[in-house]
Amino acid sequence: FSMLAMCDPNYCFTLYDVGSYGSNNDCGILAKSSMGEGFEYGEIKLPDPQALPGCSFNPLPFYILGDDIFPLKMWLLKPFGGKDLTEEQQIYNLRNSRARRTIEKAFGILATRRKIFSKPIRATVKNTENYVLASLALHTVFSRIEAAVSKCFFKKKTRLLFEGGYYLRA
Repeated sequence: FSMLAMCDPNYCFTLYDVGSYGSNNDCGILAKSSMGEGFEYGEIKLPDPQALPGCSFNPLPFYILGDDIFPLKMWLLKPFGGKDLTEEQQIYNLRNSRARRTIEKAFGILATRRKIFSKPIRATVKNTENYVLASLALHTVFSRIEAAVSKCFFKKKTRLLFEGGYYLRA
C-alpha cells in the first residue's frame, strides 16, 4: 500500500493519491494514478506564474519537484543524474533536494502524530485506505491550526533572512 502526496510550506497535504500497492515504484504509481493522469492531461492545473516576493523578476511558473525515479515532464522537475555535473547542476540538485525536504518532513510529522504508521497496518485494504485518508485530513487540520497560531504568535517579532531560512529577533 502506498501514497503519493504534495504539501504546502506549512506541511499541509494539498493533493494526494492513496491506494496503490507498495511493491510498485513511484514512477509507475504516478503514471497510473489519477494525480499523474490529471497533470499529464491538463485536468489538474498548477497555479499561474507569480513573481517572487520582494523581487522584480518576471513571474515564475510553478512546478512539482520529484526525486530522480520520476520521469522529466513539463510540469515535474527532477534532479540531474550522473556524476560529472556542472556547478550549476550541482546547485540545482542541492536546491531541489532542499525543497523536497518539506514533503519528507510532512510525512515524518504525520507518522509521528499517527502511531498507526509505526508498524504494518493489519486491516483490509479498504479500511487501511480509510485510515490513511482520515489521518491525512486530521494532519492537515492540525497543521493549519498550528500555522495560524504560529502566525499570530510571531506577528510582533522581526524576521531576519539569512541563507537557507529565517531566524527570529524579539
